Amino acid sequence: MISVAEVDDLYPSVIEKAASLIESILINHPFKDGNKRIGYLLLRLYLLNNDLDIVASQDNKYEFVINIASGTLKFDGIVSWLASNTTKKIGA
Repeated sequence: MISVAEVDDLYPSVIEKAASLIESILINHPFKDGNKRIGYLLLRLYLLNNDLDIVASQDNKYEFVINIASGTLKFDGIVSWLASNTTKKIGA
């Protein structure tokens, strides 16, 4: 039996985990309605829980989410956008 400690993470960094989370929700549509809103909310909560926050204008964040949902922005692009648009949370 393999212990949890022996398994490598598929997405080792917080940014990669966050990118995977939002991409999965926006592409797979697990909910009848609100997938983009829920996906962004979960992304933001996950980042905040890991002492990171998004620093981008509302327009840039909207474009980011729409580009993921339309399939224009894929995993590597999401990781790149998040790496460029996140910062350590104040007080962390």
